[in-house]
Amino acid sequence: MPNTSASQFQGSALVPSSGSLGQHIGTLSRSTQKQVSRGLDRLSADVVLAAAQEQADAGMALMRAQHSKELAVYVEESKAELAELHEHGRGLVANTAIHEVTATGALADSVSKAYPIVAPLVWKIVDAQATGSAMTLLRY
Repeated sequence: MPNTSASQFQGSALVPSSGSLGQHIGTLSRSTQKQVSRGLDRLSADVVLAAAQEQADAGMALMRAQHSKELAVYVEESKAELAELHEHGRGLVANTAIHEVTATGALADSVSKAYPIVAPLVWKIVDAQATGSAMTLLRY
C-alpha cells in the first residue's frame, strides 16, 4: 500500500511546509483567508471526529473482547457444574442399583430357604437384575 501521509508531500506544491504556510495564507485576500481558516477548522474538526470514532471503535472492540472472555468463563463454569451434576446423578443411580440388588438378594435368600426347589431360578432372577443394573450404570 503506498504511503499517502501528508509528511511525504510536506514542502511540495501540494502541502507547503509549516513555516511557509503562514506566508502563503498571508498573501491571500481577506475573504480567501477566512475561507481557508474555515476549511482548516472543518478539517481539524473532521480529524478530531475521526480520532474520536477510532477511539470509540477500539473501545467497543475491547468491550466485545471482554464480554467474549466473560462468556467463555461462564460457559466453562457451566460445563464444570453440569459435569458435577452428572457425577452426582451417576452416584445416585449406582446407590439405588446397589440397594435394589441387595434387597432382591435378601428376598431371594429368604425364598431359597423357604422353597429350596426354586432357589436356582430365584438366584437367576437376582443375577439378571444385577447384570441389568450394571449395564445401566455403564451406559450412564
